[in-house]
Amino acid sequence: MRILSKNQFVISIFNDSFSELRLGYTWEQAWPILKAAYPGSVWRQWTLEDIAAYQWNSQTFLLTAGATKEFRANFPPSSSLNKLDHRAFVVRYDDTPAFGGLFLERGSAMAIRYPVFYIDENTDSTISLILRPYHTSYEMPPLSHPSWDHVGLDKLRSIFDEEGKLIF
Repeated sequence: MRILSKNQFVISIFNDSFSELRLGYTWEQAWPILKAAYPGSVWRQWTLEDIAAYQWNSQTFLLTAGATKEFRANFPPSSSLNKLDHRAFVVRYDDTPAFGGLFLERGSAMAIRYPVFYIDENTDSTISLILRPYHTSYEMPPLSHPSWDHVGLDKLRSIFDEEGKLIF
């Protein structure tokens, strides 16, 4: 198996939020702003080392116990997991920003038409990041739907498959 560097997949969490960056609601408006703010606005990062597994069918990243512990150190138990709500992110593949978006609560009324991460807590108290191509309270669009084009699913699948962290 090929050894990948931790830089081949990185989720960069920004200091800045939706309103601070003036992202707007469309991919065409938000993506140039996110790329321009990256990497200067980066607050924290999760790499391949921080992700225990990537569930293909649900587009869910399962954080390791260590990454969960670090996350909770920044957001104490008395606070909500949704402290990242409205915070921007960029995902990088092979040292190139691939896509970006917002951390968002599932019940948000915002009509975000670009990628979002929802945060969930697993039964073992670790954290999962659920990726969607846009904010929706409905079922996830099929992985073949054009709305996923901004994410680069083939590259994402390839990276995690080569790492042995791809599950279905």
